[in-house]
Amino acid sequence: MAANCLIINTFGLCITSKVSKYNTTVITHTSDGLKYYGIFQVKGGVWCDDDGSKKQYVGCSISCDDILSDVKVAIKCAQTVASEQGLKAWGIWVSDCRGRDLSSYTEGCGV
Repeated sequence: MAANCLIINTFGLCITSKVSKYNTTVITHTSDGLKYYGIFQVKGGVWCDDDGSKKQYVGCSISCDDILSDVKVAIKCAQTVASEQGLKAWGIWVSDCRGRDLSSYTEGCGV
């Protein structure tokens, strides 16, 4: 299965539970001045435009506000990140999700 498809199943559930606790509107500010947006904690200025300048590479070609206001946009952007960098783009994937039994994320869902 391609990485861009994986983001919406148990792998995506593991990542989003760890990075945002499924909060679609969270913005995380880091000590080095970076901002991460939404349920997938997409890096501002790299994957989304967070200052309106359009000067930086914006891989998803969207405003960071769009990630916060529409979960479908957030999923599509996360799929772009996964397509270009794989799930390793989320450090939490490597430390907490990869190689682990993730069935608990969909237990009782019939999937």
